[in-house]
Amino acid sequence: MQINKKYVFIGIIVTLILLVITLFLTWYITLYHTQNSHAEVVDEYADLALEHGEIETIDESFEYHGENAYFVYLGENSDEKAYYIFVPKSKNMDEMITVEEEEGLTKDEMLSRWSEDCSNCDLKSISPGIINDQLVWEIIYTADGRYYFQNYYFQDGEIYDSISFRQQ
Repeated sequence: MQINKKYVFIGIIVTLILLVITLFLTWYITLYHTQNSHAEVVDEYADLALEHGEIETIDESFEYHGENAYFVYLGENSDEKAYYIFVPKSKNMDEMITVEEEEGLTKDEMLSRWSEDCSNCDLKSISPGIINDQLVWEIIYTADGRYYFQNYYFQDGEIYDSISFRQQ
């Protein structure tokens, strides 16, 4: 009994199509769960900031990966005073730090200062952070084929340190 080459070819094509569909669905489901898992973690830490911090609302959230990693939340209390709440990823509430927003530059003020000096730059992220017990704004951007990681003093926006890497 001879199998027609046409049917073998069709079988291979159908198998490949099913394999591609299976791989796509696996990728999509994994991506969806990863994003939801991260969102759930951000919400969990937000609850800690609301419970243990001096804020009653959350207006913005940041993630800082420095010497110590934090989820940072900007929110207001009942008197409409704005605070940054640094919740350590270790969940050690004794290490939680609260900083009044007016003690330093706002995100928009920092971005305005940065963009004056970096007109051809592509901003990737900005986040408040802590380095060696110093409050900083961490700005990550690309320019001229390089990735830049720059930290600026939170209080006045002066440069704290800078690292750059060549893009591949």
